[in-house]
Amino acid sequence: MKFVLQWIDLGWLIMAYFIARKDQRAWVMGFYISSMLMMRLLTELMVSINHPNGLIGLVETPVHTRALILYSLSYVAYMLFIYFSPNAKGTLLMATSIAIFFASFFTTALVMVL
Repeated sequence: MKFVLQWIDLGWLIMAYFIARKDQRAWVMGFYISSMLMMRLLTELMVSINHPNGLIGLVETPVHTRALILYSLSYVAYMLFIYFSPNAKGTLLMATSIAIFFASFFTTALVMVL
């Protein structure tokens, strides 16, 4: 079960590949892969400093579970943008990818402190 939870977000990657149009797929795959890597880096950082439940320890949930929930919400938001903006490409798609990436990064980092 632990292995499944570790890689469950690959389902989002496959789903996004089929939702995105051909000219959007490079940006979409870049966003999803970089977000998955960042989530794992944040989780490993918290585990390596011996705080697997956050720095303050107010929430009993492990940081990987919290990160998975928050990044899944950002994946859904990004997928909704891709689906409802069929003509988004180039600069607009890049700006959206960067904005959602950093928003999810900072939100997850803040929640991992708890």
